[in-house]
Amino acid sequence: MVFHRLSYPTTHALQYYTQHTGYHSLAELNAASARWQDNEFDIPMPEFWELLKQHLVAPFFVFQVNEAMLSGESIPLRKEMLDVSQYDADTVFNMDENVATVKKHILYGGTKVLQFTAANSAIHASSVPDPPDKGCIAFVLRTGFGTTQGNLMRTILFSAQRVTANNMESMLFILCLLCFALVASGMVLHQGLQDPTRNTFKLFLHCVMIITSVVPPELPMELSLAVTNSLLSLSKRNIFCTEPFRIPFAGKVDVVCFDKTGTLTSDALEMHGVAGLLATSVVPLDNPVQLVAPTALPTSVQLILAGCHSLMVVDGKVLGDPLETTILSHVKWNLRPGDVLVPHWSFSPGPKSMKIVHRYAFSSELKRMMYTHYAMKGCRVLALGSKSLSTRDLQRFKTIARSTMETDLVFGGFVVLDCPLKPDTADVILHLNKSNHKLVMITGDNALTACDVATQTNTRL
Repeated sequence: MVFHRLSYPTTHALQYYTQHTGYHSLAELNAASARWQDNEFDIPMPEFWELLKQHLVAPFFVFQVNEAMLSGESIPLRKEMLDVSQYDADTVFNMDENVATVKKHILYGGTKVLQFTAANSAIHASSVPDPPDKGCIAFVLRTGFGTTQGNLMRTILFSAQRVTANNMESMLFILCLLCFALVASGMVLHQGLQDPTRNTFKLFLHCVMIITSVVPPELPMELSLAVTNSLLSLSKRNIFCTEPFRIPFAGKVDVVCFDKTGTLTSDALEMHGVAGLLATSVVPLDNPVQLVAPTALPTSVQLILAGCHSLMVVDGKVLGDPLETTILSHVKWNLRPGDVLVPHWSFSPGPKSMKIVHRYAFSSELKRMMYTHYAMKGCRVLALGSKSLSTRDLQRFKTIARSTMETDLVFGGFVVLDCPLKPDTADVILHLNKSNHKLVMITGDNALTACDVATQTNTRL
């Protein structure tokens, strides 16, 4: 009997998805359910006695639970509908190869949809009629263990055997002790047999006691207690480990890799100002690299900083990229539901409100200009640009291609932000260098910014 994995519809042309009409009868729905099964994970839970037998040699871990949170801040991501006007009908929608292109159109299992905005009817190209509640229509690509979440669960459950104290190194250690015990008991037995007045039974008993003393039966539990003591020492320093028996392997580590943002540097961004502005009567400048404070910026630049972002309001809170929230707070504008922005103070000069008509998703494939003067100082530099458009037909702007919209822009300057090092980063790096560890920094930021942070921390890129 030969088993084959299910072939999921993830490599078809774009028109296959836009022309799909779903299931029209209960028989089709039942047939699809029988083939693809429900979108759930069937993970059998072991009984208590099985867990107890596994942990008899590893005390204090029978009732241990994992309450660790994922590292980093949870940032909502904005997804877009599949707009057929941006692609050819024969474009292959391969989510395995073109991840950077198609991931902005994909919802992953296990995520929570916070908001949904109905699509413009002019770009709606699905063959399925609109739902009565104006909901979101989706095409299911994978289910169960075929999803990204399912692959992660399979890796956690079945990728490797559980690490315990009864590993190969422990067995080698016990074997070495056993060799010394056999040699010692052999010498005692040899010397004792040469004495005819000595009791043979007591002689053999002494040999057995030597072996049991050198190789104690409680050794596995003692090794587990050593791991437990290590956990207690780490917990006193607010370091928590969900895999206790991985601690002995930490002694073999000779290369330490750090992520830059949020690990070596702080999560809180600091906005220094905007550079590259033209000198005016409102903003006099002594040199082109002079920074202008956010509150002293021209109105046009403040509108760019306040309106060009992907932030959203959920349950009365502004959520999104920390970089964008920092900029919005420094220019003194508030984001309201419906993508409406208003200044902090009603008596501020300039527009009293602003609305975001259309957003273009961030694409890492598009090259962005970097201002080398501040990038070499470890700052994050973003270019600003704007364009004046007519307000007669705002709906038309939602269908204009991004390449067309981003032509003939007026340069608005470079916004300069800094992500300083954490207070304890220098001490940690110093201790690791003294212990002869090789330090490596891994980052996706600009090369000049990464070089400056690597120089400050004495690490390699």
